[in-house]
Amino acid sequence: DKEVLLIIRTLKQIAIDLNIAILISTEDNCNGDKPTLKNIEYSSIIERFANRILLIYRPEYYAIQEFEDGSNTKGKADIMVIDNKQGVPYSVRLNFDNKCLLFY
Repeated sequence: DKEVLLIIRTLKQIAIDLNIAILISTEDNCNGDKPTLKNIEYSSIIERFANRILLIYRPEYYAIQEFEDGSNTKGKADIMVIDNKQGVPYSVRLNFDNKCLLFY
């Protein structure tokens, strides 16, 4: 925990000093359910230092054919900004190109 705290604190300071965004990614084993912050290891440390926390949900990856609203999941992903210190949390559905790993 101390090592992770030091790394994240250092990355935050670098981002501030250089006025850049730093993206840290982690994998959540949500087994097809929508991901939540609770499922991410060290989430309390990440939440403390991050300006925004985004979760990406691609139900097609888990062979889920429809979103909750009934729309088709093929080539789609939900990008959820669940923690946003500079605004309100929100979600957006984007197209996803699996060949290029591109969201658009």
